Amino acid sequence: MLRFLPWWVFLLAGLLFGAVAVSMTRDYLADRADLDAALASPPETILLSELPDAPDHPPFSEFAVRDFAGYYVGVVDAGRSGRSFLVIESFSTPPVYIAFTAATFEETMFEREALLLEQDWENRVVRGLLTNSTSYRDDLIAFLSEEDPNFPQGPILMAEFLEGERDAALTDWVAGNRIVVLIAWGLTGVLGLVTVLKFVGWRRRRAAKQQAARDAKLDSGPIDSGGS
Repeated sequence: MLRFLPWWVFLLAGLLFGAVAVSMTRDYLADRADLDAALASPPETILLSELPDAPDHPPFSEFAVRDFAGYYVGVVDAGRSGRSFLVIESFSTPPVYIAFTAATFEETMFEREALLLEQDWENRVVRGLLTNSTSYRDDLIAFLSEEDPNFPQGPILMAEFLEGERDAALTDWVAGNRIVVLIAWGLTGVLGLVTVLKFVGWRRRRAAKQQAARDAKLDSGPIDSGGS
């Protein structure tokens, strides 16, 4: 189907992807600057119950929390393939919940964290990045409300999970954004190349049609008899 689309469709698509790639590149460069600042100054560890009222957050809205009362870990039906999740509860009344979600194949990541939480409830520090996304929030609430009638009783904060050593996790997170930027530029380049090829082919077909029209006009003209 794409082969029948005109060249200007690919041109418009390339311009659109190019604009997205430029915006993503700016965000990535800002993330790189934030990464340097974050690596130089880790966030202060606070109680999970204090997180909603924290006055501000360091680069990436990074946080480090401890003092947990419980957790929920598993897989919830959401989207095409579902989502694995880890929801941690604070000791406060009402409790505060921090919710992490990931692709189902990353469920073992949350299971490992749950095991570490069981081993050291008071001192275990969980790190993450607060996010404005509310994806899967309603699915989580509905699922956990069935499992535990007391859930939820307080605010639920959505976040991205930072697994393992902090500096490496942050660096990998920014590197992941770089890959997305490269993909965006790659798609822009492919669309640009296709646009050029399509345009050249269109010009050739147009020239051939114009030449054929001129030839037909000459063939249909008056025939010179050679006399006066």
